[in-house]
This record gives sequence, C-alpha cells and structure tokens, in this order.
Amino acid sequence: MGVAVTTFEVTPTVRWRDFDWQLTLYVVLLLGFGVILGVSAAWNDGPSPPGVIPQPVRTVIWSGIGFAVLAVAASVDYHWLRTFAIPIYLVTLGLLVLNLLAGNEVFGAQLSVTIGGLDFQFSEIGKVLMVIVLAAFLAGRGQDIGRLSTIIGAGLLTVLPTVLVLRQPDLGTALVFVAILGGMLFISGASIGWMALLGGVAVALTPIALGALADYQLSRLTCFLDPAADPQGACYQLVQALNAVGSGGWLGQGLTAGHANQLGFLPVQTTDFIFTIVAEELGPSLRWRRRRSPGRRGASSQVDQRCDERDTDEASQRSAPSCPCW
Repeated sequence: MGVAVTTFEVTPTVRWRDFDWQLTLYVVLLLGFGVILGVSAAWNDGPSPPGVIPQPVRTVIWSGIGFAVLAVAASVDYHWLRTFAIPIYLVTLGLLVLNLLAGNEVFGAQLSVTIGGLDFQFSEIGKVLMVIVLAAFLAGRGQDIGRLSTIIGAGLLTVLPTVLVLRQPDLGTALVFVAILGGMLFISGASIGWMALLGGVAVALTPIALGALADYQLSRLTCFLDPAADPQGACYQLVQALNAVGSGGWLGQGLTAGHANQLGFLPVQTTDFIFTIVAEELGPSLRWRRRRSPGRRGASSQVDQRCDERDTDEASQRSAPSCPCW
C-alpha cells in the first residue's frame, strides 16, 4: 500500500491542558441544537413501537457514545493509526461485507445493522476509516506524490469500498467515497494534470455509467433540473423539501409548528431532511452561514489555525482537510 512504518515519540501522559475545550463546547452546543430539532421533527410521531428507541433518545445515546470515543481518541497517540493502516482497511471492507450480509433493508437498500436497538451504518464508519487509510498511503508516497501511480494506487484502494456500498445499493454514499478520494488527492499535492486527464476520461465515460444505473437512481440525479417533472414520484422528496424551505419564510413557523414537518410530508425528517426542519420552523436566520471580515477571524478559522499548528506530520495534514468532502 505504500504505507511507511514510522517510529513516533509517544507522550507518556495526556496533557489535558492542551485539549481544545473551545471546540468541544461548539460540539456540545451543536448536539443540543440537534436534539431539540429531533424532538420537533418527531413531535407527532406518536409512541414508538416496542423495542424501538425514539429518535431523540437515540441522538442522546449516540452523543454519549461519540464523547466516549472522543475521550479515547484524545488519550492515545493518533500517529499510530498510520502504522495500522492495512488492518484498518481490512476492517473497513469487513464491515461493508457484513452490512451486505446482515443489513436491514430500508427504502430498498441494506443500509444499517441493528445492534442493541441502535442502527449502525457501517458505510458512514467506512468514510472515516478510509480517510485514515488514504492519508497513510499518500503520506507514504513522499517525493512520488506527483506521479500517476499515486493516483492509481489511491483509486484502487477506494474502488473496493465504493463497489461494496454500490451493492447495498447506496449511490449517494458511494459518490461521497469518490469525493473523499478527489479531495485528499488535491490536498496532498497530486498532479493536477493527471487528475484533470483522468477526470476528462471519467466525464467521457459518464453516458456508459448512467446507462448502468437503475431508473430510480438516474431520476434522482436529474430531478433537480425539473422537479415538476414527477412531483409524486422520483422528485417527491425534492418538491416537498423546497415547499418546506419556502413556507418557513424569514422568521420560520416555530418549533413543532412546521406544516410540512408535522403533517408528515417530509420523508425521514429526523435524519436526511433535518435541514428542512431548520428552514421551515426557524427561518433563514439559523441556516448555516459563514462570514468573514478583514479584521476578525471566525471561530472555525481559529480552530483551523490551532489544528495547523499542532498537526505537523504529513498524515494529519492530509486527513484533516478531507472531512468537508462529505
């Protein structure tokens, strides 16, 4: 895989005074905001069936699991992840295969595995693990980062997970794997010329790829061009989302008062369409915006700067910027 085994200096004790508590506070605030929106989205769902954990409760449980993982990750030397890149890659493939064998079918796709009442979507875990694998591979290329073999090698590593996700089938997540690959190659300094050439070949092969898609997948990709073409069929989700965003107006309709949300017009409103709940019930004032001014750096910029100062090894510098790719 081109992964260099490197000896790292391990810090004997965790220096919690260096822990980024400001970033943690932002995470807590976002989680609290998400729980509130989850309650609003599920306001009229009624009692959950026996054995099914309500969505807001699941959000709180996942938050606890996430903070436990955060504590563990912050307590160990993450540089060793580069040494275990090959086992991590094999674990990624194993999880995706397990998802195909024992996954629950949701909307015609095997998307998750239920363990203890919680749904584990292994393709989402695979995104994080593939960032680690690709970062280790690209960091190990060294002076050969600009060669065509670097792009081919990284592409071959990404092919198997992408194919396994397509077998679920989950086209959207498979495209995210491709986006992660492209973003990490670009950040790592891979040859722009070779990337452009291969991108041109991919564009030329697009008609063949589109022909291999199922009709519903093709419709999903083209509905944004004319949502009114099939408002009750393939374009239903897009039409309802647009209606919800538009009906919120400037001030929103208020928590638990969104018509499209509370009347059940939005599919999977507690997860995939949660942004429409923000737009419909709270209005544009709380939609995601990022503003910069010449004299002041935003909070996210400050966090970026601190991360740049701390993460001086190649694998970290390649993995951190890849997160926005999905």
